[in-house]
Amino acid sequence: MARAALDRLSKKQDGTPAAGSTANRKRMTLNNAMEYACERRILSGNPLKRIRWTKPRIVQALDVRVVVNPEQAARLLTAVGH
Repeated sequence: MARAALDRLSKKQDGTPAAGSTANRKRMTLNNAMEYACERRILSGNPLKRIRWTKPRIVQALDVRVVVNPEQAARLLTAVGH
């Protein structure tokens, strides 16, 4: 169950992969909740400590539709210079 929870933390609500920093932040929050449950003796131990987990690596491609081309860059620099 803990593995499934960690896998779910690595995804956004629409099922696409979440950013590594987002997944790591969510994992830390879950870990804190588990530690609190152990402190309150609701759990005998933190199940997350028995699982090897690394935050997901997301490879993002550059979207050329949103990057300025050389002509646009020249016009922008000219406009800013005035």
